[in-house]
Amino acid sequence: MNAGSVPLLLVTGFLGSGKTTFLKRVLEEGACGGRLAVVQNEFAPASVDGEVLRATGREFTLVEINGGSVFCVCLMPSFRSALERLLAEARPETILLEATGLADPIAIAEILQDPALAGRGHLAGILDLVDAASFLDLEPVVPRIAHQVQVADWIVINKIDRNPAAEGAIRDRARRLNPFATIQACSHARFDLGPLLGAIARGGGEPVAMRREAELRGVPRSGRPDIASAAARATGAVPRAALDRFLAGFTPAAVRLKGFVQCDDGKTLAVQWSSGALEIREIPPRAGPSVMIAMGWGLDAGRFVRGFQALFARARGSGQS
Repeated sequence: MNAGSVPLLLVTGFLGSGKTTFLKRVLEEGACGGRLAVVQNEFAPASVDGEVLRATGREFTLVEINGGSVFCVCLMPSFRSALERLLAEARPETILLEATGLADPIAIAEILQDPALAGRGHLAGILDLVDAASFLDLEPVVPRIAHQVQVADWIVINKIDRNPAAEGAIRDRARRLNPFATIQACSHARFDLGPLLGAIARGGGEPVAMRREAELRGVPRSGRPDIASAAARATGAVPRAALDRFLAGFTPAAVRLKGFVQCDDGKTLAVQWSSGALEIREIPPRAGPSVMIAMGWGLDAGRFVRGFQALFARARGSGQS
């Protein structure tokens, strides 16, 4: 590793596991000093998470790569190019890469050993956020979740308040998949950042992904997931009751929903749905249209977009916005 090589922390975890919440905390607390860059990778064709991070007020360089996983052959060249430009132009001292929840990071070692990046950036470690509410059900049937665990240096069992009885079983399963990682449990991504940030600052040690590279080379990579995704935008404002009915019609088919909606009572709402839980909270007013991102195996993406836009059209037609 060159003295000037930039450390990169990869943040993984299935959809809704708390990755953006973790990054938001890092930014709010100023946990990473110096010039910081954040690369956000969203499987859907658009993202709302960058807006969440910008709202912290922390100065950082943001790069968004949407429409797939940076570890898939479809986006890997774009990711390499974006990383090269980021290193050359922003000259960050630390890079935080938030992978899409559908990422399969088994090939991370291969990507960072690319000649164009060698010596300029290095993998400082991988943090994997495990959703305590869904891990035991999904991991056996979604191989990329196991792969995220297998390459991690730190495994954080997040949302443990929602499923405290499962902690022992989750720890056992994670330990069988990865006997090298540090494992801890928390809620709302609130855990001790010291060891993780210390490892980034020191720049020493060999990450688990590199240590296990030969062992994991034969693990079949997950291809592009067969999951529908949609990004819907609309202007105006809608009644809260109409929004609730819309969400109730799509949450059964969606693995993940997130976005911002303007209501006709003047409130701006942040919407989050994952692991069977819906959270709607008021946030400060924001510029731009209402936007909603959805992903799910049983999701009808076209119907979702049309339905979201129809909400606002009906409100305008009735004179409510």
